[in-house]
Parts: sequence; structure tokens; C-alpha cells
Amino acid sequence: MIISWVSATLDIVKYNLVVIAVFLYLNIVGKNRNCRSYEIARMVVIEHEVKVLKINKWLLPIIPLLIAFFFFGTTAIGDSREEAASMSTMGTSNHSGKDFNKNKFTANVQNSIKFLKEKEAQKLKEEEERFRIEQDRLEKEKIEQEKNQEEEQKRFEEEKRAANLKVEEKRKNQETDDQTKSEAVQEKKQTTTSKDYLNYPGFSFYESEIVKYTNIERVNNGLPELKIDTKLSEIAWYKSRDMHEFDYFDHHSPTYGSPSEMMKSFGISYKAAAENIALGYDNAQDVVTAWMNSEGHRRNILNPIYTHIGVGNVPEAYLSTQIFIKK
Repeated sequence: MIISWVSATLDIVKYNLVVIAVFLYLNIVGKNRNCRSYEIARMVVIEHEVKVLKINKWLLPIIPLLIAFFFFGTTAIGDSREEAASMSTMGTSNHSGKDFNKNKFTANVQNSIKFLKEKEAQKLKEEEERFRIEQDRLEKEKIEQEKNQEEEQKRFEEEKRAANLKVEEKRKNQETDDQTKSEAVQEKKQTTTSKDYLNYPGFSFYESEIVKYTNIERVNNGLPELKIDTKLSEIAWYKSRDMHEFDYFDHHSPTYGSPSEMMKSFGISYKAAAENIALGYDNAQDVVTAWMNSEGHRRNILNPIYTHIGVGNVPEAYLSTQIFIKK
């Protein structure tokens, strides 16, 4: 009975000695928190550490006595323990419990190291895989972006080329139209005989009515009447005929130039001059009323410096020209 109790006590003492050794190992190695041995040792003994300390705290005060008893009592009971050990461990290795626990501890540490290495390798592999996937995604995005940029640039170039072609075509059409119009004007000039212009029909009743209503407006505004100038009326008729022949409505004539240039070409001298033109009226009073409702034309009619007037009308075109001068 005593031998059994001593044997059990020795097992407890040896087990606690292992735990104390592990604690010392942890305290020494654990000072460097970057050392993996600290983490590995704690993982291996954590279960034994907690359980042994909680259950066997009452044994800690008597551990020194038990250690002394263990060393001094070994000789007395050594033979009986060796016989029992030889009978129970025949055909097996003759290692002590201390060696067995040490081997077990070393195996656990190695397994833990292997487990941590495998876990770290797996984590590294997963990170490399994620990095590869991210790189592939970025590369695809870059290729897609470059492709879109190329397509956009190509589309821009096509639109620019089409716009340039359109502008060029419009310019060519405009040049063709201008050339055609110029040729038509030249052709009309060439086909218009001198007889058309030499046959001035003379001062008509319609033209005299325009002079009458013009002078009425001047008198109503306290101004003297204008005197009819036959030569001015002939020039005014040529201007109306020219607008009809060459299909324009403007003070500047493609044939005679400006009104002043036209009068000079006909030998008219003057100190001041002005011109009114009208289109679309078949009644003399309506023509004068329209001029009076226009600020520029009204100013010419009511200008006190003018002394003479000439009027020319082409009835088939409803075109009338009025010329004022101061001699």
C-alpha cells in the first residue's frame, strides 16, 4: 500500500515538475514576443498548464518536500519498482517517464510547428492567389480601357473626317453656285442689247404721281417742293430696270456700282445726293406712304438740302427708284 501511494505521489511530483519546467521555459523565451517558440510552447502545454495548476495548487507548498522524498526514497524502493517496470514493459524500450514526457512534448512541439508552417504556407498561397487574381483583373481593365480609348479615338477621327468632307463639299457647292450665278449675270449682261437701255420710255404718269405725293409730304412738313429733273428720272429708270434684269434689290448695282458712281457715269454733278428704292407697290401713293413709314427713306424725302428729284418705275416688276440731289 505504501509503495502504491509513493508511486502515485512520485507521478504527481514528476508531472508538476514538467509543468514547472515548461513555465520556466515560457518565462525565459517569452521575453522576446517575436519568438515563435513562445507561441508553440503555450499551444502545446496550455491544456496541461490550466488543469494542473487549478487541481494541484495545494501541492505547490509541499513540492520541495516531495522532491527531497523522491531523491532519498529512490534507493529504498528502487528494486521493487525496477522489477515491476521490467515485468510490465518486457519487450519494450527501457525509457523513464521523464524521457517519455520529453519525447511527447517534443512531438507536440514539432506537430505544432508543422501545423503553423502549413497554415502559414496556406495563407501565403491564398494571398498569392488573391494577388494573381487582382493583377489579372487590373490587366483586363487596362486592356479594356485601352480598347475603349482606341475605339473612341477612331470614332473621333471618323467624325472629324466626315465633318471635313462635309465642309469641303459645302465649299465646293458654294463656289459652284457663285460661279454659276456670276456666269448668269455675265450672260445677262452680254445678252442685254443696248437697245433696251437706249429706249428710255420717258417720264410716265405713275412716276409723276410719286413726285406729287412726295412734294405733298414736304409741304406738310414746311419744306419747299422738289423740282423734277428729267436726267435724274432717266437714271432712276435705268436703276429700276437693272434691278429687274439682274434680279436683285439693293442700292449697289452689279452694273453701275453705288448710286453716286452711277450718277457720275451719266455725267450728273451734285453737292449732295440720296436714293430710295421700293418693290411690290402698284400705286404711287402707297409707295410714298411706305417710304414715309421707314425712318431712312423718310429722312431722304424730308431733307431740306435737296432741290431736285428723279423717279424711275418698271411697272412689270413693281420696282421704283427715287433719286434726290442738291445742285
